[in-house]
Amino acid sequence: MPHSRLPLNEVLGAEIESSAASQPAPQGGTSARAAEGPERESGFALEDGPNHAYNEEAFQYFLEIERKRSEHSNRPFLLMLVDFSKPPRIDGVTADRLFSVLSECLRDTDFIGWYREGRVAGAVLTQHGEADGDDLSEVVRQRIAAALRRALPIDLARQLQTRVYQIPPHVKSGSK
Repeated sequence: MPHSRLPLNEVLGAEIESSAASQPAPQGGTSARAAEGPERESGFALEDGPNHAYNEEAFQYFLEIERKRSEHSNRPFLLMLVDFSKPPRIDGVTADRLFSVLSECLRDTDFIGWYREGRVAGAVLTQHGEADGDDLSEVVRQRIAAALRRALPIDLARQLQTRVYQIPPHVKSGSK
């Protein structure tokens, strides 16, 4: 199934909630191409030009902020994950194309970056209004997957996996 309604910790794994909640705000700047290097740089990772992509640490930090915002507003948000079935890491040229397409297809209020550095790209799409989340998830998944298939070399396009999850507001135990 390409999309579903799951609690954040079931989609992402419990480690993201604990690690993102305990991390200070990311600082500094580095290129998204740092994913190719052996060492992982911390802080914000912004590509030059109009395509902004956060590194894994910053992406998870902002994902946690969006989860909290969702809790307070009682509105779900969408998490999109993009990866390829075969390459162990996404190279810099492919990452540039990937983030460029995501930037073109998504709103300025959505954010993109590495969900898993160099392996899985992600995007968080805040939801507004009362649109049917399942329909919206599928429309977003189809639109992004089609745009990526057109922009990427055919061998990579065949391996493309795009998943969109509707993340409902987390209900704290003891809440009324």
